[in-house]
Amino acid sequence: RDHEDIERSNSKKNTGTSKYVAKKDDDSLTSKELKKRNKGYHNPVELIFDNDQELVHVVEETSNDWDNYGRGTAVHSEMYASGLKRNGKTDLEKKQKMFARLCGAVGVLLVVIIMIHISVNTWEDPYPLPELPETPSTFRAFADISDEYPDPSSTLVSKNAPRDVPVVWYLPMTGGELIHHVLGSCHGLTLASDLGTATQNDEGLAKITEKSISFVNVDTTTVAGLHHAKGLKLAQSPLPHVIFSPLKFDDLKSLFSAGSNQGRLLMMVRHPVLRAISVHYYGGSKLSLDEYSKSPEVQNNYLTRFLTGKLGGTLDETDVQTAKDIMAAKFVVGIYHNLDASLQRFEDYFHWKAVGSTVHCRDDAILRAQGLDTGIAHLAEQARETEAWTYLSYNNRFDMELYTYSKKLFREQKQMFRDLKLRRGEE
Repeated sequence: RDHEDIERSNSKKNTGTSKYVAKKDDDSLTSKELKKRNKGYHNPVELIFDNDQELVHVVEETSNDWDNYGRGTAVHSEMYASGLKRNGKTDLEKKQKMFARLCGAVGVLLVVIIMIHISVNTWEDPYPLPELPETPSTFRAFADISDEYPDPSSTLVSKNAPRDVPVVWYLPMTGGELIHHVLGSCHGLTLASDLGTATQNDEGLAKITEKSISFVNVDTTTVAGLHHAKGLKLAQSPLPHVIFSPLKFDDLKSLFSAGSNQGRLLMMVRHPVLRAISVHYYGGSKLSLDEYSKSPEVQNNYLTRFLTGKLGGTLDETDVQTAKDIMAAKFVVGIYHNLDASLQRFEDYFHWKAVGSTVHCRDDAILRAQGLDTGIAHLAEQARETEAWTYLSYNNRFDMELYTYSKKLFREQKQMFRDLKLRRGEE
């Protein structure tokens, strides 16, 4: 079609707004430009634009009368109301699509941010560890049991890094000798205990092996020996695998430092009355059990007193609660009447591998200890309904409360240490 004479005039046809109407007698548009504008439309004869040069109407030819565009029967309706681009696709459509995509991306981003925020604020640890209570400053040199003890044999643990040292703290007749035998003879660990009494010197630390047990040439069961070991920096040495001591924690803490190179405490808890009967039976007392229970010789709440540091004076419920808090935060607890499970608990926590002959050696040691306790069990059964039992129970009433608590703690720590193993991926 010849479009050489096309005129653009201002018009308000059909839409009621000012529009440009392309007519054939206007030569302001070239044929090339018009064809470009007409692209995508069949046989257009008029192009109607708004003031922003957006196409809003296309009038196609249905007669030979060019000037009467109102007679055209194939009028394209207002396309997308805001106009179509002359190449057949509107600028607004593109802008709308871009805007929609942008809104979609922003929406997705907002959803992700909200979900992350919700997840962070509502996430629950599948293996949560209990919150441990505050403990006296004396115990700052000892690590919390919830702080996982690293496996010394792991390649991820630097051999030169400061290490925590396991400490077996024990009262008389609570299985200290049994643990000593199992760790020294069955596991082959190097011990710091009373075995080095005769070999102490000021020249330095040394590892000594006698009768298949290895030990360091120090004595950690006396105050003087402990101070000597401190001067030789026992806890900082790689020699001892385990330290044994029944001493006060005010003395024992001097071996370690808070924050690094701490002690890791474990102990076996025994029924206070049965422990008292054992002390009387094996201690060589010349008194009868009834006389012993009423005498000054009887041990009075030793566990509570050592944990709180109150070796003299009266105790109250506040002291018992303090002792409970210390046990919960600082001790891997074993129960004497459950030796097998207790020793396995210690082995698991401290990564002492028990396989093959080690297991047989440990089990034999447990059987021997239980055999020795047969006589104590018989005496306890005879004394259960006597005044001696009543007096011993009363004199150790705070320790009795701690013993009941320790059994509960033993069950709770089972779950805690299981969760630690799950975190390591061992179960």
